[in-house]
Amino acid sequence: MSMKRILVISQDRWLLDRLRDVLDNAGFEAEIALNGAVGATIAVERRVDLMVADEAVEDFQNVRKIKDPAASTYRLPAVLIKADGDVPKQEVMKIFPNAVLDRDFEASDLIVNIERALTQRKGVREKACA
Repeated sequence: MSMKRILVISQDRWLLDRLRDVLDNAGFEAEIALNGAVGATIAVERRVDLMVADEAVEDFQNVRKIKDPAASTYRLPAVLIKADGDVPKQEVMKIFPNAVLDRDFEASDLIVNIERALTQRKGVREKACA
């Protein structure tokens, strides 16, 4: 099985470094974007398997546009990192059904949620191909 490619979108260097370290240690390949527009380009060009996005990204509207290039009817699985104590906006929750974590997340929680989202994605693709 090939290494899964995870797109990480955040303007916060500390958060980017933390996410990259957690993903690397778990055997994932992290693709980094400092804004939603670059993230959208990376998602298509590098064919990422999942996205982890920081809700604090200034151009978050571009993050919401990111879809799975292989199946336009199925959104790219995603994990949202939100500010502690904040409740994500309703429109944001529509595109992040897989998981929402606080900025002080435990590494194990992130990995469990990523693996769950990737498993769900596999099931959707298998059904679509049947």
